Amino acid sequence: MFDGNPGEKSGVLPGAGHAGAGVGPGADIGPAPDANGAEGGGSDATGFIFRIGGFSSLIACILCWRLARELRRR
Repeated sequence: MFDGNPGEKSGVLPGAGHAGAGVGPGADIGPAPDANGAEGGGSDATGFIFRIGGFSSLIACILCWRLARELRRR
């Protein structure tokens, strides 16, 4: 992608059209905009996913504890 020319920073091959746009050393890798156009709107969703994971692990712990107690009685 880089032909050795120090002035070339786009990372797009000549004649490649838009196929390589947005890749290479000068690409912007910041947060993607959300549906309203504001950048970085995923922190609440990430927290929500972790809260669901914690709740489901609590349920799994209770179920395993009850299963172990039931198997001990047999």
